[in-house]
Amino acid sequence: MSMIPAELSKIFVRDAGKAVATLEEIYKRADSLNAEDLRSYTINIHAMKSALALIGENGLSQTAGRLEQIGRNRSIAEIASETPPFIASLHATIERLTPPTEGASDDVYEDMAFINEKLLVIANACVLYDKPEAKKALTKLRQIPLRRKTIDFLDTIAEYLLHSDFEEAADGVRKFLEASQIK
Repeated sequence: MSMIPAELSKIFVRDAGKAVATLEEIYKRADSLNAEDLRSYTINIHAMKSALALIGENGLSQTAGRLEQIGRNRSIAEIASETPPFIASLHATIERLTPPTEGASDDVYEDMAFINEKLLVIANACVLYDKPEAKKALTKLRQIPLRRKTIDFLDTIAEYLLHSDFEEAADGVRKFLEASQIK
C-alpha cells in the first residue's frame, strides 16, 4: 500500500473514530434496531466504504460495501454477526494511521505573538479566498513547538482549507484569537 498523506490520515482517523463509535452504539442494540438505527448504520458504513477506498484499503472498503447492502436490506441477523469483525478491522486501521503525539505537550512555551500573526494571515487569506497563502501560514505555524490543543485547532483549520470552507476557517481563527485575548 502506498503512503497516505498526513492530512488525509488525520481526517480519516477522526471520521472513522466517529463512525466506529456510532456503529458500536448501534451494534449494542442489534436485537432492537429501529428504522433510524438502520438508516444511521447504512450511512456510516457507506461513509467508511468511501473513506477506506480513498486511503487504499480496498478489501475493507469491499467489506463495507457488503455491510451497506446488508443495512439496506435490513438484515438484522447479518448486521449482528458481521459488524464486530468490521469494527475490529476499523480499529486496527485507525490505530495504524494515528500519528504519534511526540512533541505535543501542554507545558510547551507557545510564541503567541507569532501564532497570532500567522493566524491573522490565515484569516485575511480566507477572506480573499487565497488558499495558497493560508496554507503557507499554516505550514509556518506547524514548524514551531505547539500545545496539543493548538495542534488540534490547526488540524481543524487545515480541514476547512482542504474543503475550501474559507468562511468557517476565518470564523474559527477569529474565535481562537478572541479566546486567546481573554487569557
